[in-house]
Amino acid sequence: MPKPPGVPFPQASVSTISMQSIACAKDRLFCPQSNIQVFGIEWMTLLRKDCAPFHKAAFLQTNRADLGLRYWNWALSANNLSASPLFDGSPTSFSGNGDPIDADPVIPLTPSNVSIPRGTGGGCVTNGPFANMILNLPDLDSAPNDVFPPNGFHYSPHCLTRDLNTFIARAFTGQADVDRLLASPDIATLQHNIDVSSWPAIREAGIMGPHAAAHMQLGRSMDDFWTAPQEPTFMLHHAMVDRIWALWQAQDPENRRWALNGTSTIMNAPSTPEVDLDTQLTWGWLSENKTLREIMSTKAYEYNYEYGD
Repeated sequence: MPKPPGVPFPQASVSTISMQSIACAKDRLFCPQSNIQVFGIEWMTLLRKDCAPFHKAAFLQTNRADLGLRYWNWALSANNLSASPLFDGSPTSFSGNGDPIDADPVIPLTPSNVSIPRGTGGGCVTNGPFANMILNLPDLDSAPNDVFPPNGFHYSPHCLTRDLNTFIARAFTGQADVDRLLASPDIATLQHNIDVSSWPAIREAGIMGPHAAAHMQLGRSMDDFWTAPQEPTFMLHHAMVDRIWALWQAQDPENRRWALNGTSTIMNAPSTPEVDLDTQLTWGWLSENKTLREIMSTKAYEYNYEYGD
């Protein structure tokens, strides 16, 4: 895919996702033995497959000095999203807030009884490199998460929207939240902590961990369960998830590199057996099947990369 006009980064350092990738991911999301409920690994493995050409020998020899996998460090932007270099609307950003719209000033966090302030935008993004960007998959924000909507691939052009919400960023994706993830004693706790907030008022509802909160703090386009990959920052966000996972593994490689927890169906519905390292992931048009063993480490098989602290 060509990079968007005005984006200054080398093509190879900007993570992108194709329509074919979305189709493959959503197809395997509900295929037996294909969606692995391991700390969001279904998207992280997709990210690694989309970035696979970066690791070819010829490319590394030519571009060794500039090679980088960009990620969005949530904690660095948590105190003021609109002032972040990622979202300030400058020519080197990923564009900024959406135009202001009239909307309910609060957002209910179902199934809890808590409501939080809405962001300061909500409308179409009209600034920066992604100004007036058109998304072609439909708005599926109200669709259930357990069954792929029948209109999921209908052509439905509409603008990229943003509703930058610094309240969510500060409350759920600050440095303390990142530290909590890295302090998780085992993979099951890590999975829980990234998906469930430490706030007592909403902890029992099982929502608003840093993963979901980073989606929600950007507004509707990024918060759509089915079509969020259309948002330009989606891959930066999931590269941060990959970074958290990799840093957590590196604290105890012997016990954590191959640590698994979960089944092969999302939310374990319907119930399926626990996965193991020989469980197969299917990739449709992207690749031959891969086992979980082949994608668990950033330093094994076809991968050889690491993140800074």
